[in-house]
Amino acid sequence: MSNSPSVTIWNRLEPRPRTANLLGSLAAEVRDPAWFLTRQWQVGEFQGEDAGSPAFAQYGMTTAKMAAWGGTAPNAPAPTALAAGSPLERQALAEPFAPSLTVRAELGQTFERLLGGRLQSSAATKRIADALRAKTGYALATPDDQDFNPLDNATLRFLLVCGGRALDGSALLTLAGQLAGGTPFPDNVVQNSTEEQAVRDSLTDLVKWVSDVYGTLDVGDPVIWRSELIEYGMKVVTDTPDNKQATLVGTPDELSELHWSSFDVTAVQGTAAQAPTSQTVTIIPTHIRFHGMPAPRFWDFEEGELSFADLAPDKRDLVKALCADFMLIHGVDWFAFPLDLAGGSVARIDNLVVTDVFGGRTLVERADKGSVPGRTRWTMFSASQSGTGAPATGLAEFFVVPPSAGPSLVAGPTVEEVRFARDETANMAFGIERVTMSALGEPRQGNERDAAVDERQPFEPPSSDDQTSPLRYLIESKIPVQYIPLLGLRAFGPGSSDPNNPSIVLEKAGILRPIKEDKYTVVPAVGQILNPQQIVSPFPQNPTPANYQILEEQVPRAGVTVRRTIYRSRWRDGSTHLWISRRKQTGAGESQTGLRFDAALPVQR
Repeated sequence: MSNSPSVTIWNRLEPRPRTANLLGSLAAEVRDPAWFLTRQWQVGEFQGEDAGSPAFAQYGMTTAKMAAWGGTAPNAPAPTALAAGSPLERQALAEPFAPSLTVRAELGQTFERLLGGRLQSSAATKRIADALRAKTGYALATPDDQDFNPLDNATLRFLLVCGGRALDGSALLTLAGQLAGGTPFPDNVVQNSTEEQAVRDSLTDLVKWVSDVYGTLDVGDPVIWRSELIEYGMKVVTDTPDNKQATLVGTPDELSELHWSSFDVTAVQGTAAQAPTSQTVTIIPTHIRFHGMPAPRFWDFEEGELSFADLAPDKRDLVKALCADFMLIHGVDWFAFPLDLAGGSVARIDNLVVTDVFGGRTLVERADKGSVPGRTRWTMFSASQSGTGAPATGLAEFFVVPPSAGPSLVAGPTVEEVRFARDETANMAFGIERVTMSALGEPRQGNERDAAVDERQPFEPPSSDDQTSPLRYLIESKIPVQYIPLLGLRAFGPGSSDPNNPSIVLEKAGILRPIKEDKYTVVPAVGQILNPQQIVSPFPQNPTPANYQILEEQVPRAGVTVRRTIYRSRWRDGSTHLWISRRKQTGAGESQTGLRFDAALPVQR
């Protein structure tokens, strides 16, 4: 027997057809179908219940309509009727557009275009526009250059082109209101009654154009904004399927959007303004499908686009285990059907009957029917309900469908951003104006504004003539102009209704900066968030404060960030809507301002 090593050769395993025809090999014919049937029996595919697939479903539904929206503040105006021509965010959360320089110039150009369309004469249009520009107040003027909010370079360049040359659209809107109130037409503007009527009609068209595009041009807060809480205080009055009237409290999410989950029921009382509507709908359910879903049958080639290899739920991760069970095993047993509801309605499903292919009828009860608060309660799209007459489950008996913008909502630039943060070293809070609106209506960074102020008036600590002292005394160190201090004060001081109440409020104060030699002045807040139009006391029983106050608990250690953002959306009728609303989000933690008091610094010689 030889012990010499052998040479092992491996060849590829490949088909070797005996003929030139490849159809037989590519067909992969099964020679033993009984083997497949046996394997199906072994894995339990032949085991099943005597049940049929759903053929169609019938559900009965009762719907009612939302009626109005309003604010939750004690002094809030009466609720406003819900309009059908715009999203709820546009109606309730919007604030007026500030008439910036660019907007005022655009309105002036729009007026000239409207006037030219009515006169059909470019020469007459130019003559009338020049006559208006020659009058005081109708040409675009340079705004005041404030000490702590100097004009930026973009604004200065804009004024070099448009200052004194463009018509001021705000002045034209004021003129339109004055003419509508009976004020005489300005002198030396037109040559005849035909031109005067054309100007009047063009001003009326301009007012309508502004209303369609901007809504309102003004400086102010949203109607339902609660400055003492730094958030929206919104309520909605709606009819219910029970022929009653309910009050809902709405809380926009961090993106300033309103969804079904944004509303909670606080009261149900009275009689509905309009009777609810009942209907029965028949529909065909369909299988729930998702991308990469496993095939519902054995011996079926799958696409393999979704990998479940790394799906390892923990024993306590019930949600992941249920999701995996649905995807891998029982996905074929889940059916869905659309529920068409108009925006601005509330609905209640009264009954659901499923008819299978064998003619069997099954009544499907609501998952939350008869449940009680606690572990036995299960629901997905229910709003909580509190107050008198609330059900034992704490859940409303109807589903809220607000007329929100939904996926069509597009967020634009942020024109103002204020970060409310605590500085534990300085033992106070600050409202930091990180972004403010420039005179052009564009966002301007707070550090850029602070640099412009320093360039105009550098901050120089006081010097000492004493050449013998090695130290100099600094009362207060410099902090940027965008930092507005919020001082903690007792909410109820002497003379109030409850002087023993230990509640604390944060009151807006100011830092001192020199502007001319030894003249010091308070640095103001330049944005709208820290300058509410109406100062409201955080406590109704406390007298109206002189300065802006915020509840102390509204500024936690994590901080709060509020942004004024431009939004754009399309509505069901194809119309376009533009508005500004505010977004409240969690901040970025505490702030370090570097503020120090009573510092002893070395003398610079």
